[in-house]
Amino acid sequence: LGRLSSGVDRRFGTFGTLTNGGVAIRASGTLELFGTKLGRGLYAGRDFCKDEPITLYGGEVINVGAGEARKREHCASYVLRISDSDMLVDGMQFADGISDEPDGNGLFLPREAGATQWDQGCGSMANHDPYHTTSYLWFLPLGSGEAFSLLPRVPMLRAVRDLKAGEEITYNYHSMRPFIDDWGAIDAAEQAARDAV
Repeated sequence: LGRLSSGVDRRFGTFGTLTNGGVAIRASGTLELFGTKLGRGLYAGRDFCKDEPITLYGGEVINVGAGEARKREHCASYVLRISDSDMLVDGMQFADGISDEPDGNGLFLPREAGATQWDQGCGSMANHDPYHTTSYLWFLPLGSGEAFSLLPRVPMLRAVRDLKAGEEITYNYHSMRPFIDDWGAIDAAEQAARDAV
């Protein structure tokens, strides 16, 4: 999943990457818990039609045991569950390769000129916002038939509605992020932050 791009499979050629400008990483406008701003966020680099694929959720495919180990070793906030599977995608490799500070144009870019992040799906940079969701997760089968049913499906973000270039891409993480322990408390905190505004 890490390098599914236009050079690997023609189905992935139109999905947004940093190289083709379909998406960009900028300072997020999404409110985090308790009204604080998030750091980086994913933005549409061009217009997208409703249900059009925006970008892939690139990362390393791991099993649940490896995900549990990563939760203990470091932040597992970029780990995504592949629906109807016991497999996960860890997008931390993508996020770790992106600068912590924006350039002069306000863009957060890969740390190295030849980094794989230029051509990978940037889905791991999309933030959680259940109230202003602009995308949803969808899982692309790698083929058809019984043999392909054993392979994990490729996670991607698709537009909930028509999107304009420059809009922040968000989605609702619920149940897709296996290592976020207390969604009830998160929901209550998000509502309290909204009520305070």
